[in-house]
Amino acid sequence: MADQDYLESTAQEAQEIADTLKQLDTLLASEKLAVLSADDVNNLRRDVRKMLISMSADVESLASLERETVIKTDPSFVSLRHQLIKSVETAKVDFEFNIVPVLQKLTSQAVQQVKENPPETVDESTLPPPPPDEKWTVDKVIDTAEGFVDQASKGEGVITKAYTLVKALGMIVGIPIP
Repeated sequence: MADQDYLESTAQEAQEIADTLKQLDTLLASEKLAVLSADDVNNLRRDVRKMLISMSADVESLASLERETVIKTDPSFVSLRHQLIKSVETAKVDFEFNIVPVLQKLTSQAVQQVKENPPETVDESTLPPPPPDEKWTVDKVIDTAEGFVDQASKGEGVITKAYTLVKALGMIVGIPIP
């Protein structure tokens, strides 16, 4: 039963990471990130895409292996299962130590760049609904994005940190992240 619990929690965590990576890839593909170094953005996007492909394939292969074989009665699959689990776990560690720190750096840079050279107006149609009885202003967008960056630096859980940073970056570039 512990194996099944591991697979379910791993699949859920991997799906959350994959969702965050997909949202990040959408932002990194945007021309609105011109405030950042193209090399930094391209390098992060390359790493995000490789990780997304690898993690998705490994999780699906592991799930398929669990569904279609009776591992406990066929020891020939034990090695493959171990390799897939190791690959998924490696991707999770890479996400935490290679993707999230770069994302934090780039998001902080984007917020700082917009703060130094704010746009004249904001396109409210690209932003989430504002708090009741308020309107989005350039300063409010910047403050909200800064708040997300601060929240991410204090947050617990790598997925939560990454998602919060993606939301901040989305605020800055005007691409809403749900």
